[in-house]
Amino acid sequence: MKKYNVVIFGLFFFVVISIIIWVYINSVYQSNSDKTNRTTSDLHSEVITEKSSDKKTVIKKPEVIDNPETSKFISQQIIPQPIEKEVAVVPELEQTKISPYHELIQHDPIAAYEILIQEETQNLWNRWVKLLDSNNQVSIDEKSVLAKALIYKLRNNDDEVFYQQTEELLNYSDSKKHKAMLIHLLKDIATPSALNTLLNNAQTTYDQDTKSNIVRAIYSIGENRWNMRFHTELSPLLEKSWLEVSHDQYVFKAVTMSIAKIGAPKGIQLLIDSLDSDILSPEQMTIIEYSMRSVRNRQSIHYLKANIKNDYDIENKGIIFSGTALAAMGSADSTKVLLDWAQNAPAESNKYVTTWFNMVMRDPASIALLQQKLPLLQFKNNVIKQSISNQLERL
Repeated sequence: MKKYNVVIFGLFFFVVISIIIWVYINSVYQSNSDKTNRTTSDLHSEVITEKSSDKKTVIKKPEVIDNPETSKFISQQIIPQPIEKEVAVVPELEQTKISPYHELIQHDPIAAYEILIQEETQNLWNRWVKLLDSNNQVSIDEKSVLAKALIYKLRNNDDEVFYQQTEELLNYSDSKKHKAMLIHLLKDIATPSALNTLLNNAQTTYDQDTKSNIVRAIYSIGENRWNMRFHTELSPLLEKSWLEVSHDQYVFKAVTMSIAKIGAPKGIQLLIDSLDSDILSPEQMTIIEYSMRSVRNRQSIHYLKANIKNDYDIENKGIIFSGTALAAMGSADSTKVLLDWAQNAPAESNKYVTTWFNMVMRDPASIALLQQKLPLLQFKNNVIKQSISNQLERL
């Protein structure tokens, strides 16, 4: 009987152990199955961390939403998106974009110039202004080619906007360097509009450095013979301002010299006629006399000839100044006028004749004329002829 009870107890114990083992195995299996069958909405319940700017941002567990479209939207909000960097706006005068022409300018500036002159004047001007503060060689070369293109455009067609902006820059810019470069550009353009801008600012600017640059530009603008000619269209503006600036000796000298260098007949007449007035100081008279040495325009020969013809009053400054202008011109035509006058000149005029023909001797055409004509001519006073002959012998 005892033996039978032991067997029954063993079977009972075995069954209990088996049940415990089965329950444990089933529990493990169920747990693994749950992990395997997770849905997308379960994934959204996890905490997502994002590293941005060295800080962790924790996005909290959202509510479970069954709507697929809404779920998709929330998914897009939760998943980290790329962060776009902000681009700083660069001031135009501090940094500029690389010009599409910069390589061509370096390798073939002439080809670049031919392309640039097809562009609008305002485009060229805006680009040139942006490069004012650039000092690297590429920018300097580009500024030079842009300036040449601007000069070409403005000589052929005035641009009112350009000159308005030029006035503003000259009046309001704090940079003397910018003003100096602009003044140089206006001098090279050398049109009535460019000259008018210089004349206006010569009388209104208070900055001495800027004024000095403007005066030098006015002084030399008469020498600019672009298209191989004297630009007499500039003379009326200079003539108009001549008396207006007479109170300013510095500007007065610059305007006087440019009138003489341009050599328009009316301009030369203005200077010589003023010698008989009492509105000029002795210093201004000296400036006019000196300016006559800069006359080169042969268009004024006719006026100068009429001014000295049959007049031998050497006290008349008009005659003396006209003779100086003819001698300075250095042409066979002007020398012929002097030679004709010298034939009947009084002996007292010899010092002027000597000075004039000494100036003439730098011109080969005038020398050839004198060598051919002088031996054949009769002079009222032989001392005059001998003086000219002495000049030839010294060559």
